[in-house]
Amino acid sequence: ENINEIHKTASILKTLSLKRPFAGINHPLHPGAVKYYKEKDIEIPKDLLP
Repeated sequence: ENINEIHKTASILKTLSLKRPFAGINHPLHPGAVKYYKEKDIEIPKDLLP
């Protein structure tokens, strides 16, 4: 929702994209992140579920 603000906080976060929210992630998501993505009807890869 605030992707432009997120990109300003750290250069590594500029790789985040609303079209590919899980690019570069290789460990399980925080339960709060899982809840957010589910509320937004964004499919989460099974290997990223806690």
